[in-house]
Amino acid sequence: MDNKQIKILLVVEHQMVRRQLSAHLMTYADLSVVGEVASCQQALEFCSKTRPDVVIVDMNMLDQDGVALTRAMTENCPGSRIIAISLFRDEEEYQQVINAGAYKYLVKGAPTTELLEAIRETRSI
Repeated sequence: MDNKQIKILLVVEHQMVRRQLSAHLMTYADLSVVGEVASCQQALEFCSKTRPDVVIVDMNMLDQDGVALTRAMTENCPGSRIIAISLFRDEEEYQQVINAGAYKYLVKGAPTTELLEAIRETRSI
């Protein structure tokens, strides 16, 4: 198993949610949050400069559709795995975001272990 930390970019509009998620993820030695952004444009710029291993994308961004952002991230940051998070499980959104290139789609209310498992799975891809 690779001992290198998994570099994570958080794309979450709401600062409090972003900071809480970041603080939680940083408690794990194998994870490193390398960036936190609040807009889709910031996400694309940050990703092209730092090439994170994983990008956690909130599907409920105000400045761009989460599916469109996932598609753009997949095209502009091909080495990064996208994990989409959404408030509710929406089958149509799920299909669209997976077709756009997302690695996983998780509901925000899911147990933290599901998110950690999805992040760590990216090592074996």
